[in-house]
Amino acid sequence: MSRWNVLVAVALCCSVSVAADQLAEKWQKRVVTLEESYAAAATRADNAKFFALQKANNDRIKGLRAAMSDATKLGDFEAATLLKEQATKAEKEGVGRAKPKNIIKFAGHEYAIIEDKVTWHVAKRRCEEMGGHLAMLKTPDQVAFGFDLYKKFGDLIWLGATDEELEGDWKWVDGSRVEKLMFTDRKGDSNHLIFNDGRLLDGNAGARCAFLCEWDK
Repeated sequence: MSRWNVLVAVALCCSVSVAADQLAEKWQKRVVTLEESYAAAATRADNAKFFALQKANNDRIKGLRAAMSDATKLGDFEAATLLKEQATKAEKEGVGRAKPKNIIKFAGHEYAIIEDKVTWHVAKRRCEEMGGHLAMLKTPDQVAFGFDLYKKFGDLIWLGATDEELEGDWKWVDGSRVEKLMFTDRKGDSNHLIFNDGRLLDGNAGARCAFLCEWDK
């Protein structure tokens, strides 16, 4: 093989190698995107199942207690006792979580920092399992209060706002629009509100952080 042919062969080999690397990177990004979409869909499905079961169980408990009340009024105390036992059993089978003990009251609401480090979607579900929601700091006083909690805690904290459905359209977890953003929207994959580095920022949902739950009184 002539020197020229050798150089051509080497050039082609390098070209193929570079193309293969680029193709691998392209497919790798596509796979990552698909996996992220799947994980998000799985989380939504899991949340939907949880709330469906929670509602069904609450309806069951209310029905059993109503039947128990009717049985008591009719003087059928044996049936009332059995119905009470079934209602108690249903309550124990519920899918909720106990409210934490480190509750802080502010402006008619209750708050608690949950130190477990989880993703944003898990944090959202955990707050709802305890009968609350990820904190929605809608007023300047609430924001100042939240910052005070964050400074004392000294680490990242998830809050209850996201623009994952439509980029730039930020909403609180109750569906209401975030009227005035108090942070820089960095676009891209950062779609969930977080206290970070002394500021309110948009964070990546896959990050694992503590979170602030809120209960409306």
